[in-house]
Amino acid sequence: MDTPLRSLPDAISQISFHVSNYNGVSFHILLNCTRRTKRIRITVAGQDCILPQCKLTPESCDDLQVNSIEFPISQPAYAQLLDRMDEIGVYRWEKRYFADSYPPSEWGLTISRTGVESISLSGVSAYPEEWNSLISIWNWFARLDRFILISRRRLSSNTE
Repeated sequence: MDTPLRSLPDAISQISFHVSNYNGVSFHILLNCTRRTKRIRITVAGQDCILPQCKLTPESCDDLQVNSIEFPISQPAYAQLLDRMDEIGVYRWEKRYFADSYPPSEWGLTISRTGVESISLSGVSAYPEEWNSLISIWNWFARLDRFILISRRRLSSNTE
């Protein structure tokens, strides 16, 4: 459905984005949009973690090393996130991307909405043309690269 996110911001209940095997880690970002004060949780684990149904948990990881952080998001920052995701047209992307590649990297983006069709996108080792823009948005919004770097240091120090 071609409904821009910013046109119905109150309809969005949750945004979930996960990627396995990304820069040596797997990560999951969960943004709860139902509260007045929106909250984001970022979870990072080893690159070989499996992400069943977009849930990154110690039980799903072979190395049992998981780092999480949670913090509030301001309304202006949330509005800007929706604007930037609209700019790259996530609501118009294909639902599924696939390429036969090793090691595989799985990803998923789900935007749950009430009263409007939710958006559920995923891929295995293949990405939309705007993939790098999507990663840049999350780096800007959630300081993703910084948290991944910190988590990688923790993960490597725990294995020494």
